[in-house]
Amino acid sequence: MTRLLRAELRRFRSRRLVIVALLVAVAGVGLITWGTWQTARPLTGGALAAAQSNYDAAVRDWEENGEEIMAGCLEEQERVREAEGDPTLDFGCETMEPQREWYFPEPVTFVDSSRLALSGTAYLLAFAALLAGTTGTAADLSSGGTSTWLTFEPRRGRVYTSKLSAIGLSLVLPTVLLVAASVAGLMLLYRSGGLGTALTGDQTGDLASMAARVLALVVAAGVAGAALGMVMRHTAAVLGAVVGYLVAVEAVLGNAWSTARPWMVLTNIEAWLDGPASYYVTTCTSTAQGTSCDWVEREVSTGHGAVYLAVLVVVAVVLGLLTFRRRDAA
Repeated sequence: MTRLLRAELRRFRSRRLVIVALLVAVAGVGLITWGTWQTARPLTGGALAAAQSNYDAAVRDWEENGEEIMAGCLEEQERVREAEGDPTLDFGCETMEPQREWYFPEPVTFVDSSRLALSGTAYLLAFAALLAGTTGTAADLSSGGTSTWLTFEPRRGRVYTSKLSAIGLSLVLPTVLLVAASVAGLMLLYRSGGLGTALTGDQTGDLASMAARVLALVVAAGVAGAALGMVMRHTAAVLGAVVGYLVAVEAVLGNAWSTARPWMVLTNIEAWLDGPASYYVTTCTSTAQGTSCDWVEREVSTGHGAVYLAVLVVVAVVLGLLTFRRRDAA
């Protein structure tokens, strides 16, 4: 088994599409890190001048028309209270005066930016791992390499295990390095902008835990991709199925049927990476005044996401094994 694993490690790492996926991942992580910094950095130059100009204009407008705006707001608030029979409705009229912080937002903290960057990095690396894992098995099947390999090792279970193990192990080091590079790069950008990067013990533990979840997700995506490659035999077929699912199920069905969100892959990935994932469902109630509908927030827990994703990977691996055992490898 050790020899099989070593051979599969060499074969997987030498594949051209795997190398391309790695290079794309490196470039993507760099862009995500830079983009996160751009949204987190304090205002400078022209943006700072524009914010000051907008704030000054809002203050002047409020000084000229504030009393009229306030009176109109209170009048509308009272009208709606009477119409709906709810004296507690609050339009926030007393808070309408322009505040400086509306125009000069505080920079995003380093820990929050790091979480955002890790989340974006996780999705990118998971897709790259899925692509690499798929080509690691599908390319061998379509080219006839697996058929030749079985003449040296006819026990298909061992061949299958060695392939998936090699793919999973090969993804560990690149993922660790890219995740570390993302956080380190963001830290350098924060320090270059004169912003603090100090973390408490709890914050450090939280980021480390999230990085570990990113690693688990990427390895799982690679292994699942390898299993799907065994089932569909072509990298393009797997990618087509994934894209079709994202469009038809995640985008269309998920938006049209909000109660299905807990069973969507992306929702559970979000829950696994970032803690509870929120989604909203519409609830309607009928009263003497008519029917009113509200958006109610619900959550998918981290545990739910972990179990859901684990079951998906196990199903893919078992399906891949059954297909590989029973179907001609040529």
